[in-house]
Amino acid sequence: MKKQCPVPIKGILNDRKSGIGFAMNSDDNLIGIWVPNLDSPFLTSPTKLSMYCAFNKNIPDEVPLIVGQGKYTVYENPVDGGSGYVLLFSKENTKVTNKKTFKSVSQENTNNDFQIVDNKQKKTTQIKIKLDSSKITYPKFGDLLLSDKYSQLLSKKWTIGHFKLDNEKQTFLLVRADKHIQKLKNAQMELVYSFYKMPSGGVFGMFLNVFSNELSKVSPHGFPVFEFLTGLDYSETEEFIKNFLKQDIIHICFADKSDTAYYKDISGQSKNYSIPKCQFELKHSLDIKLKKTILEKFEDLLNYHKKTGGNFNQCMHELDTYFPISESPILKNKEQRIEVSLLKKHTKIPHFLVGIVWSIFSVWLCARENQYGWMILLLFLGFLPYLCEVVFFRKKQITK
Repeated sequence: MKKQCPVPIKGILNDRKSGIGFAMNSDDNLIGIWVPNLDSPFLTSPTKLSMYCAFNKNIPDEVPLIVGQGKYTVYENPVDGGSGYVLLFSKENTKVTNKKTFKSVSQENTNNDFQIVDNKQKKTTQIKIKLDSSKITYPKFGDLLLSDKYSQLLSKKWTIGHFKLDNEKQTFLLVRADKHIQKLKNAQMELVYSFYKMPSGGVFGMFLNVFSNELSKVSPHGFPVFEFLTGLDYSETEEFIKNFLKQDIIHICFADKSDTAYYKDISGQSKNYSIPKCQFELKHSLDIKLKKTILEKFEDLLNYHKKTGGNFNQCMHELDTYFPISESPILKNKEQRIEVSLLKKHTKIPHFLVGIVWSIFSVWLCARENQYGWMILLLFLGFLPYLCEVVFFRKKQITK
């Protein structure tokens, strides 16, 4: 006899076609597979179960891998003493999300302030960090007299990048939008870290995505995104980015063009630069778990880059193929919950058809008996099961 499952399970979503189900915990995460009996082919043959999971669009991408590797233990069904058995994923795999995407798999934290989106087709992983515009304050700096190594921040009117001052230990982030920076002050924004694994090597990207139609009209790209991309060929670049990602607080300075039109370097030579002048700033504290995740993704990207040999120019050419210049570099969060999928697959169409058939019958009967007063009531009764099912799923109740 199998032992009782040690993890509380909220309920099971049944797949009527195959006879198996998906065991969910109290956070609506998929933590196991339910089978009706010990003779189930899915239980006796991990290969069959793995294949079923791989070809069932309602199951998240991570599940076939876990099942195929046999990383689960069989327990008695713990839901209200019901029959059947649960194939519980091993401890390190109990955080598999129950969301499914066709292009992107997204994971969102409980505080709802960051999201991880993985797009295998574009060979890209992005970590999106939501910024709170209510935390915008008066700037710490005014005119920024930066050195030549920050030429991008000095020469471009629409840009984003890191900078570090001689008398400051912290690395800062600068966002510059000449004549339009004030449009960002009350806008919804997210900071996006991108990890690109191109065939020729790794590329690291950083974006500020602003949800503003007004800013889209003045953007040089046609979408309100500030973009920074860098290769990983040089150890100085690698170390600089790593130190920035290690910081507990992201300090973002939002700048416009200063009245000082030209800039002179230490030698006194004039440069055709315009000094950025900070207008306001925002500080965002990073969760320990989030910071760890970001650093792990960056280390993984570095290892990939070293394995492939790394060719920055070729990587950028490949990146243009995956992300055309006319397309936003921000991955979309195309999500579809299992409950919705099962609703579409098993309940919505049958009940809807029943409602239509009942309506036709009701209209015919009322017309024949000349009882039109009953027609509205009969039509309502015909669609009542469908309406109840929709409400049931919207409340995310799990079928036990």
